[in-house]
This record gives sequence, C-alpha cells and structure tokens, in this order.
Amino acid sequence: MTSISHGSAFESKVGNLLALTSSLTITQIIVLQRMIMATASAWATPRELKVIFNAILDRAVSRLGQNDLAAAAARQFNTLLAPGSNEELKAERSQLFDVAQKYLTRGTPRQVSVKAAQPMKHRE
Repeated sequence: MTSISHGSAFESKVGNLLALTSSLTITQIIVLQRMIMATASAWATPRELKVIFNAILDRAVSRLGQNDLAAAAARQFNTLLAPGSNEELKAERSQLFDVAQKYLTRGTPRQVSVKAAQPMKHRE
C-alpha cells in the first residue's frame, strides 16, 4: 500500500510542479530547479528531478520560437541563465543545450522552384 500511496504522491507533486511552472520563464525555472535540488527532497531522487526539469524546460524552450532560441544559443544561453557559480552555469548551460538541441537542428525548409517540362514535339 505504501508504494501505491508513494506513487500517487509523486504523481501529484509532479503534476503540481508542471502546473506551477507552465507560465514561468526559463530563468525562473532554472532558479526553481536550483532551489529544489539544493534541498533534500524526500519525494524524488536527483535523477527523477533532472528528468522532470528537463521536461519542464523542454516545454519552455518550445515556446521561445526558433529565432529567439537561435539567438540565445549563439550567446551560449547566457541571456536565459540566472546568476550563479561557474559550476552551476556550466551545468545549466549544458542542460539547456541538450534540451534545445532538437529545436535548433530544425532547418527552415528551402524553397525549390520547379520548371514544367516543355511538351515534346512530334516529328512527322
């Protein structure tokens, strides 16, 4: 019974965290992640928290738009990071790159012009 109640408590916490972060900026999400990771969490392991925050960041990154995301990536995501230690910034920059990579590799479709072939003339 405890594993069932632990599972539902975990799902409830994750659901609450997803709802709480749905309107936050990437910078705010990163600060929240730091705060939660810094406290001893009884409801999730560090690995589970990393997966949860990657999903939360993925949703936030997808809302940015291709041009804003590319501009942030060109600046190594410095504009999206909260002030912190070099170690924190390095880890968060790497996390953002990993999350954003699938959005950055999408190229804009090339426009292709196709000319219609001229009808062949029959020789008589």
